[in-house]
Amino acid sequence: MDASVNVGQSTQFIDAFKTQAQLNLVFMNALVTGAEQVRAVQLEAARETEAQIGRVAKQVGDVHTFQELLTLQTTLLDDCRRGTVDYWTKLAKAAQQTQIDIAARVQETSNRAFSHDLPNSSESAMPASIQPFTTIVESVFKAASDANAAMLKAIGAKGQEAA
Repeated sequence: MDASVNVGQSTQFIDAFKTQAQLNLVFMNALVTGAEQVRAVQLEAARETEAQIGRVAKQVGDVHTFQELLTLQTTLLDDCRRGTVDYWTKLAKAAQQTQIDIAARVQETSNRAFSHDLPNSSESAMPASIQPFTTIVESVFKAASDANAAMLKAIGAKGQEAA
C-alpha cells in the first residue's frame, strides 16, 4: 500500500512538472510571437524613415526661399509627429496583443492540464491549490490589458488633438 501511494505521488509530481513545463513553453512561445510583432513594427518604421529621407532630400533640393524652407520644416515636423504617434500606438497594440495571447494560452493550457480528475481524489477539475494562482494571473492580465487600452485611448486622443 505504501508503494502505491509513492507511485501515485510520483505520478502527480511528474504531471505537475509536465504542466509547469507546458505553461513555460506556452508563455515563451507567446513572448517570442510578441517580440516578432514588435520587431515587425520597428522594421516598418525604419523602412518608412528611409523612404522619407529620400523624399526630404529631394524636397530640400527644391527649396529656394526662406518661406519654402519654413513650409517644408513645418510639414516635416507634422509628419514626424504623426509617425511617432503611429509608431508608439502600433507598439502598444503589439504589447497588448502579446498580453492577451499569453493570458489566453496560459488559461487554455491550465484548463487542459486540470480538466481531468486527480488520481485517488474525489475532487475534479482544478485543484484548490492552483485556483489562487489562476485568479491572480487573470487579474494581472486584466489590469495590464485595461492599462494598455487606456494608453491606446490616450495616444489616440493626443493624435486627434494634434491633427
